[in-house]
Amino acid sequence: VQENGAYYVFCELMDTKTSHGLVGLAKLNSKGKTYVKPIADLGCHVSYPNIFKVQNTWYMIPETSGRKTIELYRAVHFPDKWEKQAVLAENIIAADTTVFKQDGQFYVFIYEPLHNPDKLHIARLNLQTGQLEDRRMVKEYDTRVGRPAGNCWVENGKYYRPVQSGTKKYGEKMFVYEFQFDPQSGRYTERDVKSLELAAFDPQLVKAGFSGCHTYNACGDFEIIDTTYAHFSCLRPLRLLLKYFKLGGFQFYG
Repeated sequence: VQENGAYYVFCELMDTKTSHGLVGLAKLNSKGKTYVKPIADLGCHVSYPNIFKVQNTWYMIPETSGRKTIELYRAVHFPDKWEKQAVLAENIIAADTTVFKQDGQFYVFIYEPLHNPDKLHIARLNLQTGQLEDRRMVKEYDTRVGRPAGNCWVENGKYYRPVQSGTKKYGEKMFVYEFQFDPQSGRYTERDVKSLELAAFDPQLVKAGFSGCHTYNACGDFEIIDTTYAHFSCLRPLRLLLKYFKLGGFQFYG
C-alpha cells in the first residue's frame, strides 16, 4: 500500500520459536534490500494481512483460521500499531479473506478450503457494526482453484481478482479471474482471463528454479509476488533442532 508518498508491504513473518506466523511490515526500498520487521503477534498463526483504506482510516483482515475466526483490525498509528476492531465471524476456517469495493460498498471474499468441495462466499462488510451481512455461498470448486491470491482491482469497468491454483500442490501457480457480482440477486460469475506465470516476470528479479508462488499484488509502479524454491540444505537438521528447543526466531510479543 501507499501512504504519504511511501510504500509499505504487509506480510506473514514466521516465528520459529512459536511455529506460527506474525504480521510483518517493511517500508519498501526499491534501490536495495528491504528489511521486514514483526509488528504484531495475534496469538495464533497469522498470514495474508489484507489491507484496505476507508476515508482516512486503514483496516486489516489477517487470516486467523488457527482460532477459526475472521477478525477486523484498525490502525491506531499507521503503519505499525493495530488494534482489534471486531470479530466478523466465528467457528469458520476461512483462508485468505479478501476485501473488494463495488458501487461504494465493501464486500469480502470468504474462501473455505474444505476440499470436498472448496466453497467461496461473498458477504457485505459493515464497518459501523463490525459485522458481515447477507453472506452468500456463490461458488464451489471440485479442484483447488479459486482461493484468493491478493487484492482485487478494477480496470476499464471490469473487476479482477488473482486466484491460487493448487491442483497438484499448494502454491503451484496463479490465475487472474474476471468476476461479476450482483448484490441484489446474489448472482456471481467468474472466468479465467490470464495465467500469472513467474516466467513472464523480469528474469533479473525472479530467479530461476522457483517451484511455486502464492500471491500477487500491485500498487503504483510496483508489483509484488512471493515465490518458493525447493533446495537441499545441510543445515535443516540443525534448524529443526533449534525449532524443537525454541531457540532462534523472533520471540516477539507486542
